[in-house]
Amino acid sequence: MAELPTAPARNGVGVGRWVRLADDPTTAEAAIVVADRLQGRGLGSLLADRLAREAVNQGVRRFSATMLSDNEAAHRLMARLATRLDRRRAGFGADELMVDLAA
Repeated sequence: MAELPTAPARNGVGVGRWVRLADDPTTAEAAIVVADRLQGRGLGSLLADRLAREAVNQGVRRFSATMLSDNEAAHRLMARLATRLDRRRAGFGADELMVDLAA
């Protein structure tokens, strides 16, 4: 979780997490959220890099993620982490991504 140093209990500005899939422990569902007022400043990239590094250190090789099809920033963020990226339209304006992480 990312917080503002001036009042961390009230000013969470971003969070990232991954959870291993029960049927494939080398794959984890990943999610990152950054407060609207701080988007576009690199916080999402910082969280993504740290998530991916920790996941790889713990044996995760792939992230899966679901996001809005028109969220270009989120798509670029996941592509940055990928050695390979598969994208599938999930319907209702959403895409499902499978991201092979760099070792």
